[in-house]
Amino acid sequence: MEDHKQSDEHYKSRAVETALRVGFVALIFVMSFWILKPFIAPVLWGIVFAVGIYPVHTRLTKLIGGNEKISASLISLIGVLIIVVPIVVFTSSTIDSVASIVESVHDGSFTVPKPNVSVADWPVVGKSIYEIWTMAATNLSSVIDKFTPEIKAAAPAVSGMVTGLFGSVFLFIISIIIAGALLLVAGPGKIASDKIFNVLVGERAENFSELSAATIRSVVHGVV
Repeated sequence: MEDHKQSDEHYKSRAVETALRVGFVALIFVMSFWILKPFIAPVLWGIVFAVGIYPVHTRLTKLIGGNEKISASLISLIGVLIIVVPIVVFTSSTIDSVASIVESVHDGSFTVPKPNVSVADWPVVGKSIYEIWTMAATNLSSVIDKFTPEIKAAAPAVSGMVTGLFGSVFLFIISIIIAGALLLVAGPGKIASDKIFNVLVGERAENFSELSAATIRSVVHGVV
């Protein structure tokens, strides 16, 4: 009887110990996930870009004498510049245009041309647009004053859209940099992917690996 009680106590002790260990591992897993969560998307996109531009990397490496580091660095730099330069030019042009319009409105030199009477015949919204447009052409300040509450209400949404856009661009840049780093370990990465496919699909692992790479490259080339 005593042996049975000791066995039960030992079993309970092991069960509690195991539960604590599993809970601790789960806690670490959840905490690690929340820490790494912001980096998951850039890493995944980096993998996609690395697979897509790997043929370019191999050709460029041969052209520059087999230096993979320089090839990966050049590809990353060119990719970042392709994104950054147009955005900088567009942003600068937009800011200059908006500043010029605001200055013209303040000094009274900004004018709105009168609408064509055919605008009023547009379906549904034609009459309203014609009236507002005519009011702006004759007295722009009154239109601005009239729609000031709507403009203020829309400002946070516009600001959120702009912030989201720049966040996406930053994510894209980080992904390209990660892709450049992954190009340097493309060989071991190919071996690892083959092993994963071998576990999943067995003998057809190599075919699935090549098919996956070809699919990703087609998608990347289509996006580019």
